[in-house]
Amino acid sequence: MTLQVYPGAYGESTWFDNDGRGFRYQQGDFARIQCLWKNSTRTLLLTRTSGSRMLEGKKIRIQMADTEGEHMITFNGHAMTVTL
Repeated sequence: MTLQVYPGAYGESTWFDNDGRGFRYQQGDFARIQCLWKNSTRTLLLTRTSGSRMLEGKKIRIQMADTEGEHMITFNGHAMTVTL
């Protein structure tokens, strides 16, 4: 999974993730992850929304649109702040 961050302002979105193989999401087997970008501190906060079941050890590549650098993280459902 790659998450592309476009700096310049405050940003917020929610992404939906499941195993991509079947219909288990209909029984609640999915994750919704809220992403909050704070441009002034260049931090990205990732939080699992309530009611979501976390897919274990989700590896996420975070890329900034204005640089070539990237960060690899493993998200386990606990709130996580990444400074970019």
